[in-house]
Amino acid sequence: MGWFRQLCCGGLALTFAVPALAEETAKAPTKSESKKETAKEQAKETVTVAGTRPSVQVLADRTVYSLDKNIQSSTSSISDILRNLPSLDVDIDGNVSLRGDQNVTILIDGKKSPLLAGNKADALQQIPASMIERVEVITNPSAEFRAEGSAGIINIVLRKDRELVSSGIVRVNVGDRGRLNASATGNVKLGPVHLNGGYGERRDGRRSVSSVVRTDGTNTTSSQAMTGRSAYSGRWTYLAATADAGKDEFQLSGNYGAWAGHYGSTENNIAAGSDMLRDGYSTWGSENAGGEAGYRHKFADKDESFHLDLSHYISWSRSGSDYTNLVGGTPDYWQRRRSRGHETHTGLEADYELPLGEKGKFKTGYALQIDTNLTDALGLWRDPTLSDWASDNGFTNLFALDRSVHAGYLSYEQKFGAFGVKAGLRLEQDFLHTDLKTTGEVHDTKALGLYPSLHLSYALTDTNLVTLSYSRRLNRPQLDSLNPARYSNDAFSVWAGNPLLQNEAVDAYETSYHHIGETSDVMVTGFYRATYHGFANVYRYLSSTVLLTTTDNLAHRMASGVEANVNATLLPGLNLKSSGALSYSEFNPGAQGIGTKQSGMNWNIKGGFEWQPLPEDSLQLNINYAGKQRFSQGYTNPTLSGDLGLRHRFEGGFAAVVSVNNLFDSWDRGMVLDSPGLHQVSNRSNPGRVFYFGLVYTFGGAKDVEPASGGAQGGMGPGGGQ
Repeated sequence: MGWFRQLCCGGLALTFAVPALAEETAKAPTKSESKKETAKEQAKETVTVAGTRPSVQVLADRTVYSLDKNIQSSTSSISDILRNLPSLDVDIDGNVSLRGDQNVTILIDGKKSPLLAGNKADALQQIPASMIERVEVITNPSAEFRAEGSAGIINIVLRKDRELVSSGIVRVNVGDRGRLNASATGNVKLGPVHLNGGYGERRDGRRSVSSVVRTDGTNTTSSQAMTGRSAYSGRWTYLAATADAGKDEFQLSGNYGAWAGHYGSTENNIAAGSDMLRDGYSTWGSENAGGEAGYRHKFADKDESFHLDLSHYISWSRSGSDYTNLVGGTPDYWQRRRSRGHETHTGLEADYELPLGEKGKFKTGYALQIDTNLTDALGLWRDPTLSDWASDNGFTNLFALDRSVHAGYLSYEQKFGAFGVKAGLRLEQDFLHTDLKTTGEVHDTKALGLYPSLHLSYALTDTNLVTLSYSRRLNRPQLDSLNPARYSNDAFSVWAGNPLLQNEAVDAYETSYHHIGETSDVMVTGFYRATYHGFANVYRYLSSTVLLTTTDNLAHRMASGVEANVNATLLPGLNLKSSGALSYSEFNPGAQGIGTKQSGMNWNIKGGFEWQPLPEDSLQLNINYAGKQRFSQGYTNPTLSGDLGLRHRFEGGFAAVVSVNNLFDSWDRGMVLDSPGLHQVSNRSNPGRVFYFGLVYTFGGAKDVEPASGGAQGGMGPGGGQ
């Protein structure tokens, strides 16, 4: 028990849990329970090292990363935080991938949220990380979760601090080049009613440089060089109320988000020996609003309960662009495009939970989701010799999508000494209707699917745990992937959706071993994923210079590999964190005629350290390197990124933070397309480091970033702090 006492005193809390409910957080044993049970006996159910909130909890179906010790959370966006977590990656455009797959479901507080309506990548780059408490990465979700999200689920949990009567955190950060972000979160108890909420605002801007060179395998057919500058701003707010009436609990919440931006660009397009310059100016924006009502009833047995949740949100979006094409410096023609979108989501969930003795649980539930989308696009062009604008029929379209999904599930879990099992089965029926009203192209599809899941765990000792899991998942094509209307953002590239896309399905297998020692911990995970009808971008020439990008279903895709996370306390106050992954990918297009079979190795390494030279000072460094990543028709080039944060605490609840993102000035995305008749090399970058200086004020006992303490809490893998 010596190691147990040492870690408790160090303030480290780590949790291994054999199968637990998907929405349940592991609980530390009370002092009386600790006296009655030995460490070995605790390991048979839940191995918990008590102390402050754990930086990382390793549960049966997820890994939970707390932000209590993350200095970057004070000044960064959610995208910046996700980029540094194991298994996750965020590209230059803000797209999130899980083990190289972008088909990942992102939830807020376990639900679809209006905060992420519309373009999720843009929203994640705008929402302040200071508004969130923890991130849950679920690579093999259990049956309680919706089957959608073939790569897995990322659940972002907002700050609440319900245990405090009243508290709050206020942050203001100022950056270079006019950057600014501020946020406030807090809570208050009014008798049986608990209120919590938050507000965040962010203003940012970036420069971008990109280039494209295409060949037919022998000769260069076209090339492009583009420069631009963007500026965008956003604000988000949420408020939630919970009323405790004994055995009944009522919840009501609402949130609102808005973002807007503009982008100015200059293109130099070269083809067939002639130059064409193009100046552009684009604007975009979105507003999202929604609410949720919930009810929970506890029966005589406190572990028996019923939950009912109803949610609804609405999103409005708009975008516009104006381009002037120049030949020899003289205006040739103008191009104008406008687009408006409207999206709604309604969700209903009902869950019933029944205890089966002291170590078992049964859960069942029903879920309904109804989604609607409408996109209205208008394209115009005008030659300088004409006085009126003419319709650009290649862009003008009105596209509608309606989808409804009915789902029911059963879940059973039981513990047999050191062995635990959790098994579930989910049934989903979805109906999809798309209508390109401009041309009358209508498609109706329906699909019925069974999605089983199984999680097994075994506590070898009080410091060693092994797990084995399986789940079947799917991914449904979204609006942009289904709309067959074509659109373009530069002179040589056109995009279009595919209304005939099938759902992709994946069978995912994982096994892991986790060891925790007195000053270090190690977790190794092996995985295998077989994907059927997987989505893949497909590139085809429309002409000698214009390339069409659309989406199609591959016959089969496979990925297998191993991840390792090692964290250690090197010296008192100095914690090392590291993770790495090596995988093999294979893409088989089958008879679709979209290229040849591709395969290859992928790898990445993440590392850094946390250092606390004095009780009031701390420093954090993150470095991420990803090697070549394969996809269906080529690969992406290696990338390097890093960030640095320093924090000093003052008396009276104040603290100062300095952070540097894009530490190596290396935010770029290089991609090579290599298929029969097409070879393209492209690169995009956002040059310039990002500096922030911030002030933080906490009151009422709220916890902001906690200093690193003793124990193995490096930060990027189980047992670390991120």
